[in-house]
Amino acid sequence: MAVNINRDLAQWLYDRVEEGTPEKQVRKSLTDHGYDRVQVDTLCRYAFQQTDKLAEALKAYDRDASEGDMAITEFKATAAIPDDRENATQDDVKILFRSERPHVVLFGNFLSHEECDALMDMAKDQLRRAEVVSRETGDPVIDHRRTSEYTMFQRDETELLQRIEDRIARITGVPATHGEGIQVMRYGVGAEYQSHFDFFDPDGVFLRKSKDRGGQRIATLVMYLNDPPAGGETIFPDAGLSISPQKGNAVYFAYVAENGECDNLSFHGGAPVVRGEKWIASKWLRQNPYFLELE
Repeated sequence: MAVNINRDLAQWLYDRVEEGTPEKQVRKSLTDHGYDRVQVDTLCRYAFQQTDKLAEALKAYDRDASEGDMAITEFKATAAIPDDRENATQDDVKILFRSERPHVVLFGNFLSHEECDALMDMAKDQLRRAEVVSRETGDPVIDHRRTSEYTMFQRDETELLQRIEDRIARITGVPATHGEGIQVMRYGVGAEYQSHFDFFDPDGVFLRKSKDRGGQRIATLVMYLNDPPAGGETIFPDAGLSISPQKGNAVYFAYVAENGECDNLSFHGGAPVVRGEKWIASKWLRQNPYFLELE
């Protein structure tokens, strides 16, 4: 959404941030002056999380010396799920929670317990140490930040996978052809995936390599296949979000805007498993149709 503010309000917001005024106090002042919750959320995110852009806008306003208001445009993910998406209630899937920024949606009952069990059974004899993409070479490498085991399936490899792929496309609105294959991962006690971005480095080697086969990642879906006794939360540390794994639920987050800007608030990780083990199935969605190069 966009919120129009005059220069005085923009300057007031900037001054409060520079003075170190707590966000809670700024929110109260805005509310007391008649701004609604959505407007307060938008103004505070802009002031406290994009202060440099606010400063640039003020400078531009002074240079132009124009009349009228400045328009604050919120980050809008290309793969965002609208509040009124009717398909989000198909197959008994429910929206349990949503955050506008980072754009996060928690779904309940995304998978049946039988589907969760079947995915774990399919994967358990194929697991190997998980890898990450090297920033320098664009190649997959073992890294201490990611200590899970995983296996990857091709799109529509089985009837079960095809059914899940179709559901993902129907609910997210992203065509199935834009998805990477589903990865199933197991985290034992102490295993984790330290906080990271799922989008590819805009200036990195891997994105250049991927230009003709899918391009940039735009969204992620993490499906929880079991109930870990303790630990294993999906965390967004810069946004103060933490989501506990629950069998059958899924968390979806989108992080690339229409102009190609990548949302740094999508920085996330998988907290260490404290007891038992955690099983998840992950799906990454691309800007364009994705084709895996087979060796």
